[in-house]
Amino acid sequence: LFVSKSAQWLCKLVYGSKLTEFTYGFRIYKVPILLHANFKEKRHPFFLESLLVPLRLGCKIAEIPVSWTPRTEGKSVVDIMTLLTYLRPLFTVRFTRKRKLMTDASR
Repeated sequence: LFVSKSAQWLCKLVYGSKLTEFTYGFRIYKVPILLHANFKEKRHPFFLESLLVPLRLGCKIAEIPVSWTPRTEGKSVVDIMTLLTYLRPLFTVRFTRKRKLMTDASR
């Protein structure tokens, strides 16, 4: 729980966002962002990147806040190494020029 909360806090800090959840949850997108975003990630970090690119581009994002509670059953499939792979899109998207976050066809 500490690692997850720390990761959420870091996302809020880097992006200046008030969102409560950056990595998982239900999402609905407008088709153009999905067609024209220049996504790079292929595994777990894609879900983070798929929120950060629209956020960075200034898209409107609405959320139903979530509250984190400790797991009562089972074991998380996400370990510390997986969480570390989230650092790449966290900083890459933040410091990439906005025009490079979109495909050539969308410019």
